[in-house]
Order: sequence, then C-alpha cells, then structure tokens
Amino acid sequence: MISVIVLTLDEEVHLPACLVALADQAPHELIVVDGGSADGTVEIASAAGARVIASERGRARQANRGAAAAAADILLFVHADTRLAPGALELVEQTLAADPSIVGGSFTMRFDDRHTLYRLYAVFGDLYHRLSKSLYGDRGIFVRRRAFEALGGFRPLPFMEDYELGRRLRRRGRIRILRRPVMTSAREFRRQGPLILGAKVWACLLAYRLGVAPQRLHRFYYGDNGNDDDRKKPA
Repeated sequence: MISVIVLTLDEEVHLPACLVALADQAPHELIVVDGGSADGTVEIASAAGARVIASERGRARQANRGAAAAAADILLFVHADTRLAPGALELVEQTLAADPSIVGGSFTMRFDDRHTLYRLYAVFGDLYHRLSKSLYGDRGIFVRRRAFEALGGFRPLPFMEDYELGRRLRRRGRIRILRRPVMTSAREFRRQGPLILGAKVWACLLAYRLGVAPQRLHRFYYGDNGNDDDRKKPA
C-alpha cells in the first residue's frame, strides 16, 4: 500500500481533478495536509474520503506532517494541482518491489496547456530530470518510508525543499524516474510568462548550488505576487 500525501492551500479549483485521478488507483491511504485554506479545499477533501490534517503553511512542513501521520511503507507526495496517470501507484509499487536498491523517485511531467513553449519546457525538463536524478514536487515524489525517516524528512526550507531532499536521497540509494507522466498546472507560467519563469527556474537551480539562501530564491522566483504562497516550484 502507498500513503498518498496531497499538499493543499486554497486549492478548491484544482483539488477535485487531483482526487479523481487517484480514485480508481491501486489501494492506498489518502491524506490531505492543508496549510490553512480559506476556500472550500478542506470540504472537498473530506467529501472525497481523505483524511484531512491541518498544518502550518509551507510545503516542507505540510509534507512532514503528512508523513508522520501516514501508515504505509511507501510515501507519495503530490501537489494539489498535479494529476497522476492511471496505474501510477501500481507502477510505483512494482518499481520498488523489483529493486530494493531504489529508495525513491518521481514521474515525468506534462503541462495542462498545449502551448508549444510549455511542451518544449516539459521535454527538456524531463531530460534534465532523468540525467540528474533530481526530484521536484510537481512531478510527484515517492520514497521508501525508512529512507525518508532516516534522512529526517524534508528540511524546513521555504523553497527548493524537494530538490534538497533528492540530493540527500541519492546518497542513500538509487533514484528512479518513471516515464509515465503526470499532468500539472501551468498556472505560474501563465502568470509570469513562460520565458521569464523558465529562465528563473534555471537561475534558481544554479544559485542554490552556489549557496544562495532559499528565502532569497523564493522571493526571486515568485516576485511581488508570490508572497509566501509556496505553490509552484521549479520543474
């Protein structure tokens, strides 16, 4: 069984599609960790049969809170604006069962917008993703529970917490990037513009490796309208 942990904050628009995509998947535990939504997110999650947990805002904190409450040996962290493909959970189980050296991984990604720039970004992003074995939340992140707990979970960073977890996981075992794509929202690209945000993504990756503080990268990535929303991360 897999514990699917969905991270939410004012996601009443995107959450229903996320939950529908999970409804007919292999048996799993569904946990929605909410960071203080002011809309109908919690009601939607409850109506779908999810276990809803209240948390402080921030994806790292929410993810760790969900993991602490989860019962399964496999954890899958999903953003509320990401939809898993049919059979995704079964594929994760099969992948981990087939090779004990694999400690975690994620999926490839497509955007919910067919704009040529988004399609190109997804293709090149997937190529980098597979070559670097980096993990990003908008692709879904799965991990063996024992490895996650041994690492102490996500570090309490406001930005790049998913990438940072992936770096530590690679030191414990193999990372597998599954070629079955998830569908994720292009809303932040639409808000800022695909060329501008695409450049910011790569700039953030380089700056983080050079030691720039995640707090500064968060402000740079989201701009004046980002606040501490913690919604979309580099893909």
